[in-house]
Amino acid sequence: MGGKWQEVGTWRIEIIPQSKKDSYDFINVFYIGDAGEPFDPDNISLKEDASAYNITVKDDLVPASVVFLKGEEPRGNIEIKDKDGNLLIKDDFPEVKKR
Repeated sequence: MGGKWQEVGTWRIEIIPQSKKDSYDFINVFYIGDAGEPFDPDNISLKEDASAYNITVKDDLVPASVVFLKGEEPRGNIEIKDKDGNLLIKDDFPEVKKR
């Protein structure tokens, strides 16, 4: 795992709902960086509204935004730009089939 055993899991936060529901949405965000690369957890944000979850990763080289739409079928979109704001990837998932 790389770090001292005392460090394992200290970066994880688990939120437990106060009321029981039939289903829950669970989101993991991973940031991959070089060994020793400083990273501020405040550079990852989650915004939720009635229709979606929006995760934004502020990164100097490749900022990214992923939107998960709420509903019966999981779907959403991803957008990744380079440091100059040029769009590198913009895609829906799963792929929306046009009729």
